[in-house]
Amino acid sequence: MNRDEKRIFDRLEERINLKYRIIKPTLEEKQYFVTTKDISAGGLSFISEKPIPSDAILELEIEMWDSPNPIKCLGKVVRMAKFQENNEEFYNIGVLFLDLSPADRTRIIKYAEGK
Repeated sequence: MNRDEKRIFDRLEERINLKYRIIKPTLEEKQYFVTTKDISAGGLSFISEKPIPSDAILELEIEMWDSPNPIKCLGKVVRMAKFQENNEEFYNIGVLFLDLSPADRTRIIKYAEGK
């Protein structure tokens, strides 16, 4: 079974503004601003300039088009893959939502259906 067959929710390749902060294994005060590569009601992925270890817990703020109120939740890093582009190293980070509310999950599903 490949990774796509394990997915519960369809993934939408969409660039959405994302703010995150690492809270475990070590609490960081610094917030990072990136855009998603893709998003689903189960998680998202983004490109990072620094490695973030698997099992790290992130505090997430996802800017959605339907409201000025961002989606706020915790996520767990489930995948980190290093790659190079223009002689620079980057990391593809896969995140699983941990405490996404049912209402916010519905917002993401409706967003994906509207695309």
